[in-house]
Parts: sequence; structure tokens; C-alpha cells
Amino acid sequence: MVSIFLDLYVIVARTAAARSHADGKLERLLAYAAQERANLSTPMDWNTYVVDQAELVEILADLSGNPLMNLFFTITREMLTTFLLEKVITATDEHLAQTRITRLKCVEAIRDGDTTVAEVYAARYIEEARAWMLPYWNDQLI
Repeated sequence: MVSIFLDLYVIVARTAAARSHADGKLERLLAYAAQERANLSTPMDWNTYVVDQAELVEILADLSGNPLMNLFFTITREMLTTFLLEKVITATDEHLAQTRITRLKCVEAIRDGDTTVAEVYAARYIEEARAWMLPYWNDQLI
């Protein structure tokens, strides 16, 4: 399940960037980006990090405009958020800070409608997070 989520995360970032967003859905992403940019220099604890990521996944799924993608991310967001909040993951401030920067660059590319850059940063974010979270995931979830 996690592997599918990680692959689709890149696709949903690219898809969200490709949409025109004339429907006003971009406002949530802009608010998320502004808040993240304002708080980027403030260390973030694990629970806040997970909740923030869950919020971003919800926003991206909505921006994708794909009902099936939205349903998939709604279900996996609920499952993974609960799973990750229950895990005792020793993420260093450096791990969280780096992935937050990459995540913000992805969000900004989506905001700008740059599908290529959004895809690159989404993949980079996934790889950065996966590298330090991998030891905490059991074989059934990967």
C-alpha cells in the first residue's frame, strides 16, 4: 500500500500542477504554502509534520480533479496518518527541515503550474522521507 501511495503522490502532484484551477481550489494550496513558508525556520515535531503532510495530500487530491485519485488519497491518508502517528519515529530536526523545504518547493511548483518541477520535487520529497522512515515501516506496508 505504501509503495502505491508513494508512486501516486508524484502523479497527483503533476496532475494538480497541470490543472488551470479556475474553480478556486488553489486557495487552500496558497494558504498552505504561505503558512509553511512562514514557519519553515521553526522546528516541527513529528505529529505536526504528519498532520501537515496529511493536509497537503488532501489538498493535492482535491486539486487533481480526479474523483478516483481523490478517493484513493482520502482512504490512504486516513490509514497512513493513523499509522504514522502511532509509530515512534525518531526523525531528526534536519530530516524534517529538509523534507519540509522539498515539500514546499513542490507546492510552489504546483502553484506555478510547472508540472515538470512539481513532479521532480514530489519524487525528491518521497525519496527523502522514505530514506529515513524506511527502518520504521514493516515489510507488509512497503
